[in-house]
Amino acid sequence: MLLNLSQFAGGSATTFLQFCSLSLSTLDLHSNLLHGRIPTPPQFSNYVDYSNNNFFSSIPDDIGTYMSFTVFFSVSKNKISGIMPASICSATYLQVLDFSNNALSGGIPSCLIENEALAVLNLRRNMFSDTLSGNFPGNCNLQTLDLNGNLLEGTIPESVANCKELEVLNLGNNHIDDNFPCWLKNMRSLRVLVLKGQEMELVKVLTLFTSIDFSFNNFEGQIPEEMGNFTSLYVLNLSGNGFTGQIPSSIGQLRQLESLDLSRNHLRGKIPREFVSLTFLSVLDLSFNQLVGAIPSDNQFQTFSEATFQGNKGLVGNRDLASSVVQEMGGKATTNMLIEFFQGFSITKTKEERVMEEELTGRRRM
Repeated sequence: MLLNLSQFAGGSATTFLQFCSLSLSTLDLHSNLLHGRIPTPPQFSNYVDYSNNNFFSSIPDDIGTYMSFTVFFSVSKNKISGIMPASICSATYLQVLDFSNNALSGGIPSCLIENEALAVLNLRRNMFSDTLSGNFPGNCNLQTLDLNGNLLEGTIPESVANCKELEVLNLGNNHIDDNFPCWLKNMRSLRVLVLKGQEMELVKVLTLFTSIDFSFNNFEGQIPEEMGNFTSLYVLNLSGNGFTGQIPSSIGQLRQLESLDLSRNHLRGKIPREFVSLTFLSVLDLSFNQLVGAIPSDNQFQTFSEATFQGNKGLVGNRDLASSVVQEMGGKATTNMLIEFFQGFSITKTKEERVMEEELTGRRRM
């Protein structure tokens, strides 16, 4: 039996469930204005969706005893507080558990880590604290583990490597203090890794990711040249760290890249000319570094705003470069010097620049 009251008007869920048969298998109450305490689901239900309502208070202590056959359970986007009850460990058939966007606190029960059936565990944007206890089982079936935006501490359990099917690992915006988990290199299914806002040291990363977000960590040293091996990347965000040295030209090999953010580091040197080959790049942020030299003007670089390069006092556009040469020579730059200056750049010139170069060339021949 199925009951779907999604996008209903509102009221108390208990009123609805008084009329529900114990044999109800699917209960979908998502996206209503339901309020009050979370009702216990029908005992034989396998799909329960309470998401996007106004349920408040805590999760019933005995809720797990009503979830012996539940495969999907979601209470995301409510106002639930308190701790995760131990009875949740009785839901051994759970494949999807979504408690995201609430105000739950305390530790994450180790039984959820050790659950062999779970494919999706989404606890993002709560207030879970303490360390991740328990070991991921050898036959772990997790495909998505999203714990972003909590207060978790300690290290990332190496047993995560047992989750061979894991595609999304999001541990960003916690207080995890660890070296970069180089053991992730054996997880061939992993496509999205978010460690944003962690205290981590960059050691080694995968080459199969489509999205990497290491922003606002304490990574230091140079960006590895091996970053150019990440040929499947669409998104690379290394902003808000302490990276130094030059931008690796190997990043120009990431031909699928659509978004690149290297802002707010201590990067020096010039913008690699290889970047003009990133023809899919639609988002670029190199602001607030210590970059110098000419800003490329080829291809997609013509579309980027000044905000892309702000905070780099040594970066100049093409016309600014000509002006700076004259100033550095005390305003006594010769015609030959300016011609050699312009010829030194294989760039697309503006109409005004072409006219200027033609005039200078004509004077030289006179």
